[in-house]
Amino acid sequence: MQDLYQEAINYFTKVEDQLNTKYCQFQQEQEQQVEMTTEKKKEYKEYLLRIYKQILSEQIKIDAKEIKKVKKFGIRKTKQKLPC
Repeated sequence: MQDLYQEAINYFTKVEDQLNTKYCQFQQEQEQQVEMTTEKKKEYKEYLLRIYKQILSEQIKIDAKEIKKVKKFGIRKTKQKLPC
């Protein structure tokens, strides 16, 4: 009877150790995924900022061209047709 009891204790101890090992691996994988997600969010924000800056610089160029046309032809003429 004592042997069966000891075998049961050993078996459940091994199972518990395996479970703890798997749980630790799972936690590490989750932490890596969170780090990757955070890193990807940061990269995406940087990408959006670059795109925003490009759009802004293009808009500034377009605005500058329009201002030159208005200065050259006046407001009334620019409303009708602008020479391209």
